[in-house]
Amino acid sequence: ASGNAHHGTVQGAATFTAAHAPVGFANAAALAAAGGFLEVPDADALDPVDGFTLAAWVRLQPGAGNTIALAKTVAL
Repeated sequence: ASGNAHHGTVQGAATFTAAHAPVGFANAAALAAAGGFLEVPDADALDPVDGFTLAAWVRLQPGAGNTIALAKTVAL
């Protein structure tokens, strides 16, 4: 959920679970190592000019290898 209406949708092997949700939150995204992710549609507000702050609770699984917490791509 987003406080600014930039809501993501589940892609691939991802689910929502209460098992590891931070205190005060009902659910957390569980992203499988097989390529699960949350996708947020592009919006002008997500094109920072002077920088931005990202806050996230991330719990990595042992042996997960390289993990990307945030990526912004440009369609060609």
